[in-house]
Amino acid sequence: MRTNGSRRGLSTVVAVISIVALAIGLTIAVMLWATGVIGSFFKVERLQLTLYTDSAEQPDSFRITIDIKNTGTRDAVISGVYLNGKPFWEANVSRVSFYIEDVNQTLPMAFSLPVGKTAKIEVYLGSEYHHNQNLEVRLRTSAGNDVIQSAILP
Repeated sequence: MRTNGSRRGLSTVVAVISIVALAIGLTIAVMLWATGVIGSFFKVERLQLTLYTDSAEQPDSFRITIDIKNTGTRDAVISGVYLNGKPFWEANVSRVSFYIEDVNQTLPMAFSLPVGKTAKIEVYLGSEYHHNQNLEVRLRTSAGNDVIQSAILP
């Protein structure tokens, strides 16, 4: 029953075309997601950290080896290395060495670790550290993520 000539509903043809267009759009979105195209927009930064501690050459000094592996889906830029909450340059450290791709270099303020690659940082601790002390190592990435691992000095 029509009360006003200006009110009209959708025609059947327009409704069918709208539903078909919606179904095709959803199909394309699911197909892109399944093939990983959409997943490439959601890259994850994930670092795996392993610590090794041993005595260094000098008496009552220690060496800590930090093995880092990038297991994420995007390159990670490590912007900070902290020992017991202090940046490594303030943490009574006598020497720091950085190894990646079999090239020995001194640790810069920030370095990039590509996906699937590993890096090694050797830190020689100063006289502030002692036997059986708990040492917390924190790596901070430029994305703001922290990776924390603890070890006990021998």
